[in-house]
This record gives sequence, structure tokens and C-alpha cells, in this order.
Amino acid sequence: MGNIVRVRVAKQMDGLTFSILPSTQKSIKDLIPTAKPVDRIFVAYDTKDDFGSYYGSLEKWIIPALLGVSTLGELKKINEIEIFDSQTRQTLHRITVHDEEIQSILG
Repeated sequence: MGNIVRVRVAKQMDGLTFSILPSTQKSIKDLIPTAKPVDRIFVAYDTKDDFGSYYGSLEKWIIPALLGVSTLGELKKINEIEIFDSQTRQTLHRITVHDEEIQSILG
């Protein structure tokens, strides 16, 4: 895994699904024994216009829950999180655990 976690994002008609592979879940558990990762989290929206206004900052809340970590110390064991579109396979963006935004969630 190289301490880089790949998170897939699937766009659907009524929301987004953030997911990680079972092999990624196992790697997270090996790296962080106290972690309780889940395979996917679905976020629904009422209207796409409303959802677009906060989509860019949504990941900082989803990532800790998806990876099953509850402390900043646990999260810091992961160097980088790559979020990519599951259809196009394009990287949407990368998050480093040292970003202040994600640290403020668990800090």
C-alpha cells in the first residue's frame, strides 16, 4: 500500500458513493490495528445545485469515517489519500494527512 490509500468516488443520480477495496481495508487494519474501515459510504443530495457548493470539502469528513479512524495519530500513519473517479479512473485530487483541514476534524 505504501501508506497511500486510494478512494473511489462513483457519481450516481442522487449522490456519491465513496469506497475502498477489501484489500485496502486489510492494509489499513494492518497499518492501524484499531481502525474499523468500511467498504463504502453513500452521500445523497436533494438537488445537484446544492450539493455542488460543498462537494470539495466533503471528503475531509468522509475519509476518517470510511477509513475507520478516530484520532489524528491514527490518520497520520497514512501518508496520502488519492481520490479518483471510478468511471474515468482520473485522479480528482490528493489529500495529505498533514493538511490542516483534515486535521481539524480529528484534532
